Amino acid sequence: MEKVNVRLVPTGSIFKELDVNRICKWDFCLFQVECIQERCYLPQKSDIVEDDLWAYSDVLLEASLPVFNPSKKNSLDLTLFILDAPIEDNYLIRIIGHNRIVLTYYDAREFLLKENIPLENYLISNIYTFVLLLLAKFRSGQEPVLTPDDENDITHDYREGCIYDMCGTKEDIVYSCVKPVICKVCEKYLTEKGIKTEEINDVNKELKRLERTLYYSVVQELKAFPFIAFFLSCFLAFCMSVIANFATGNNNNPRLIIWIFWFALVAGCFAWRMKTKKHL
Repeated sequence: MEKVNVRLVPTGSIFKELDVNRICKWDFCLFQVECIQERCYLPQKSDIVEDDLWAYSDVLLEASLPVFNPSKKNSLDLTLFILDAPIEDNYLIRIIGHNRIVLTYYDAREFLLKENIPLENYLISNIYTFVLLLLAKFRSGQEPVLTPDDENDITHDYREGCIYDMCGTKEDIVYSCVKPVICKVCEKYLTEKGIKTEEINDVNKELKRLERTLYYSVVQELKAFPFIAFFLSCFLAFCMSVIANFATGNNNNPRLIIWIFWFALVAGCFAWRMKTKKHL
């Protein structure tokens, strides 16, 4: 099975929270990642200035950013330029020709950090987006060169937590950066273009790796299900009481320990029941 070669090119000043090299260590079913260590730089002057707002146009980016030769003859190649500056129409992503994609963290970084989402999740989610589109064009007999229309044909306005959500507002990107999926509508579109169902299933499995860090995952779970937090508090209180009793040598009153244990058990069952009902 052919794999797409994806180059990640830091462009301009990149913030320390983004670890591009960590992505290069992951194993992906449909593509391989190459991290370009030599940084690219944006032009000193942007060419869009409107009412104190500035941005780089597609024309300027296309002329300024380099075109990389394919790693192998007739290979499938993508180049993602990662930057932190506003681009045309205040978009987050622009396709600028020769399979070059400009992805900006301008504004996006704020929303991701607010929700405690690793910045790498946003990048990886978008890599899958364009890799699948490129493979779909290649397998359907078209020239494997991405255009803005390719993305427009598959993106949907409604929010599904799908990697092809349109994200009408930038805040919506957080929903496709934590365990995103390829929704059934997009799956049908891709399979009609030659992507195998097994490959989509593999991608969905890999997308589940896009989570918050363990600490923030636990915090998010406790926010969603406060009864779990209540149960944990009761359980910890029980453990501390048992330890305190044995530490002070006051273990002659087992009735208190039994009552605390039963109270923690009932609280845990109640919390589990409330979580189950919420999922249903």
